[in-house]
Amino acid sequence: MSLEILTAGEIKLLDEYDPALKEAALSTKLSAIISQVNDVIAKLKGDYLISKPGLTVGTTDAADIKNAAFDYTINGVKIEKAAGETAFAGTEDAIPSTGDLYGAFRVVIDAAGTVTIQEAAANATGYATAVLALAGLPAVPADKAALGTVTVLAADGTAFTPGTTELSAANITDAYVDGDTAIEAI
Repeated sequence: MSLEILTAGEIKLLDEYDPALKEAALSTKLSAIISQVNDVIAKLKGDYLISKPGLTVGTTDAADIKNAAFDYTINGVKIEKAAGETAFAGTEDAIPSTGDLYGAFRVVIDAAGTVTIQEAAANATGYATAVLALAGLPAVPADKAALGTVTVLAADGTAFTPGTTELSAANITDAYVDGDTAIEAI
């Protein structure tokens, strides 16, 4: 986002030649600034992270996804979430063992503090790259904030079964990316 504001020299130049043109230019700039401010206000009333959750492999159970304590908002209401671990629901598709294939998961949270995990559409067949796996993720549901994503590479002919296979297993390469905070998203 960038604000283009007329300099004093530009205003003086417009004023000398055509006061109506000056007024129109200032009106256009003011409208653009108001639009950008309204966009920021709308984002701040939404669903987003205030601080990073620090997603990583679980320590109590290496098959879970762990988060540090963080703050977030749902519909503009600030909520605090304690550190914890989230298990897969057990209904997610396994990432196949044939070839080196990727799968992706998005971790989301609602106003009640319930953390859930979404999976990419074709995790059951796997993706050739992490980028393709991330592109297969569904949109973040309404009234939920995205904590981040986890990509998993199942290598060496062993499948990754969410909730069973440890994310720290030797044949699994996992990568965690925290979601954007409101400031980063603006």
